[in-house]
Amino acid sequence: MISKDTKEMILVLMACTVCVLSILLSVFIIEEKKDEIKIPETQEKPAETSQDILRHPRKLPEAPVDRVRKVFDAVCQVESNGNTRAYNASEDAKGIAQIRPIMVKDVNRIVRQEMFKHNDAWDKESSYKMFRIYVRHYYPNGTPEIWARAWNGGPRGPHKSSTERYGKKVIAVMN
Repeated sequence: MISKDTKEMILVLMACTVCVLSILLSVFIIEEKKDEIKIPETQEKPAETSQDILRHPRKLPEAPVDRVRKVFDAVCQVESNGNTRAYNASEDAKGIAQIRPIMVKDVNRIVRQEMFKHNDAWDKESSYKMFRIYVRHYYPNGTPEIWARAWNGGPRGPHKSSTERYGKKVIAVMN
């Protein structure tokens, strides 16, 4: 009899295999078609803006983890001034990133298991993991401002005018 963990590992390995095969196929197709693709050398691509990414959220490569960490660190300064013991009783927001129970519930839904408890918000690394899962799920190609606004205002946060000031504060802390 195969255990649940073994079955899950087999599914993950199968998914990884499919991804690798897809990448290899894409590389093969691009290699075959590279002579047909002409990109003018003098033409520069316009810079991507937060608004472009919101309109086309999956057109950029996935963000490196260190960039997510920098945004997280700035969010923590804005939320709690870096205090891992911060608590807001009116929102039941805990820890360095001021994580509320609804955020923990959403992150657990994203990972499809009860990976985190609300008390994990007291731990900086657990808070970072929740932040990374959350922002990369909703905005895998987002900018620091988009991630900050999503953290502040929920999945639709970047679309809310009420999160603009928060996003600018986080960016100011990063700079």
